[in-house]
Amino acid sequence: MKIKKIEFEGHKVLGDLSIDLTDESGKPLDVVVFIGDNGTGKTQILKSIVDVFRLFELSMTSNNDNQNNNITTKELERNTEISNQLVTLIVDERKLSFEDSVKGSPFWTSWDDEPYKMSRSAPKRLVVWMPAELNIEKSHEVIYDIDDDFKVIEDASKWTLGDINKYIIETINGALRQAAIKKTLTNETYDDEIKKINTIFKDLDLNVKLDSLPSGIDAIPIFKTNEGKKIDIKQLSSGEKHLFFRMISLKSLNINNAIIIVDEPETSMHPDWQRKIIKVYESIGENNQIIMATHSPLILGSVKTEGVRKLVRNDEGKIELEPVSQTYGKNVEHLLKLTMDLDDVRDTDTAKKLKEASEMIKEGNNTRYNDIISELKEQLGTTDRNIVRLELEKAIKEKQHAKG
Repeated sequence: MKIKKIEFEGHKVLGDLSIDLTDESGKPLDVVVFIGDNGTGKTQILKSIVDVFRLFELSMTSNNDNQNNNITTKELERNTEISNQLVTLIVDERKLSFEDSVKGSPFWTSWDDEPYKMSRSAPKRLVVWMPAELNIEKSHEVIYDIDDDFKVIEDASKWTLGDINKYIIETINGALRQAAIKKTLTNETYDDEIKKINTIFKDLDLNVKLDSLPSGIDAIPIFKTNEGKKIDIKQLSSGEKHLFFRMISLKSLNINNAIIIVDEPETSMHPDWQRKIIKVYESIGENNQIIMATHSPLILGSVKTEGVRKLVRNDEGKIELEPVSQTYGKNVEHLLKLTMDLDDVRDTDTAKKLKEASEMIKEGNNTRYNDIISELKEQLGTTDRNIVRLELEKAIKEKQHAKG
């Protein structure tokens, strides 16, 4: 299942924006990344997708409980954050919209076939929502049941580190029980299950891996650093906690043919992981569509340009899409300019000196230029590309002047 198009009508931020999520052949993209300045609606788009499916879940639940199928305005206001703004999704060749729900048209009825059929005997997760802020160390009385039936949406804000420990414990112990029943249990069975979990992170150069699961009722998974130190999940660094939390949570859902929506996946993440994280998301499950909003140039540089959607605010204050130049594999400076409209990625003082040096060349003020360039060479070195460019620019100017 993949979204082909998102259409807004009268949205307080996005207006009547229409966003195509297909490639040149009209096929829905596997990976879509939204970029743009703060306030251009990146997160609003992600939340809107979630809200449409939230209504889908509500209407489906009402139907199965033999309640009124119509979605009333009150239900709409109670269960969505942007209830007064109409949003339509084109998913494959199907249409999901707030408008149909408000009018009393239960849009779940058109989804009563595979692979979308929803029932208590065959629950499906159509969407996984990972907000930017996840309070993963929160506690609550009842541990959230990741295997809970009858869910269209999985909301990662409801998960905790305890859920991840639970999944690891149940996965390993479950595999050992099955092997014992089948009489295939060997000394390698335990190690193989540990390796399967660590395989999720095979594309990342992590300093820590899942090491073992002690025996006993109160056992908790043990991780091991490259230096040999053994720790539990609460002792991981903030970045490691978020990484294990996000990826193992997704893996636990065994999610396929679904939409994974992630806001600012770079949160607490090492730059090297940011460059590789798209591959990790792609490796979890089959035929999923990944939709992200990010400020990270490293994530942007790992995405094919056809999947990038840049949001800008025009002179009239309206949000629109702006075509983007090549992003895939580009350097950080180029991508920072694209994602954040930075003219220079250096600190402001250095950028100011470089600009002044260039102006001194144009004015022919060699004395001031020499003073500035000396300071810059001491600070940046003689091989810095901006220093080389300035010196070349000055040499060309002097040569032209000599020719008269």
